[in-house]
Amino acid sequence: MSSTSIKNPLAKALNVSTVPVAPVAAVAAVAAPVVVVSNPLAAGPRPPPSPRPLPGSAATPADLGKALLEACTASDIDEALYIIKETEVDLNYKGSADNTPLIMASARGLTSVVNALLANRVNVNHQNNGNFTALMFACRQGHIEIVRALLDTGARVDLTNNGGKTAFGLSSPDMQEFLKTRGITKGGKRPQTNRKRLRSKKRRSVRKMKRTYRR
Repeated sequence: MSSTSIKNPLAKALNVSTVPVAPVAAVAAVAAPVVVVSNPLAAGPRPPPSPRPLPGSAATPADLGKALLEACTASDIDEALYIIKETEVDLNYKGSADNTPLIMASARGLTSVVNALLANRVNVNHQNNGNFTALMFACRQGHIEIVRALLDTGARVDLTNNGGKTAFGLSSPDMQEFLKTRGITKGGKRPQTNRKRLRSKKRRSVRKMKRTYRR
């Protein structure tokens, strides 16, 4: 009997492959296929965390960056915060599909991890190989606190993915209403008259995050 798997749009955007699952026999030898959804946001048991690389060990910044990306992918908040705060990690490490820790943490809704990354001035506007940004994933998944943090630290709203959509275009109606309160329109534009105020707000936001998360 053939295996069964399901893809979803977020898994495709993050370039996460589906996991084929063999059917499991039911009572009276009646087989029924077991379906596993390959979704980065799917609930379920977390995989075991990667071993904690100790500061000053032989691990390179790139090795630590890979470990951080894996921790974000697995929604392992404690491991991710440990690596950010206690090691000399490459915070802009790019893994599969050019995804960074910030992109994965934003897609997963890991607010504390996102704040820790932003406090250390990661590239907030990096685009993966589908040209998705962290802001696009946060808007798409409805993580409003992460969207607010990204906007406060300079996330661009005019960038488009390979499908030609901005963060606004990927948002639900509720998220679009929130974006409108920040002066962001359907075309992904901010009001031109508020640039000075936005720069000041960005500086205040970064200073606040540094007090809590700066390593």
